[in-house]
Amino acid sequence: VIFEFTLTDEANAEIQIYTSTGELIASIGNGNYSAGLHRINFDASNLANGMYNIVLSSGERKVTSFMIVNK
Repeated sequence: VIFEFTLTDEANAEIQIYTSTGELIASIGNGNYSAGLHRINFDASNLANGMYNIVLSSGERKVTSFMIVNK
């Protein structure tokens, strides 16, 4: 899986992946990023089928999405 995000300014960013019950299962890409487009690879092969909540945090901002794993 490739997560893609764009930052308008240089900032710290992190992607957290949660199960549908709210359990944090992964935290990836934690670091400082320049303004622009970024891609982070994540190996989802060990995840069970289901829906996962994705939270991108950067400074005071948070963006949420979801991912469906169906093998």
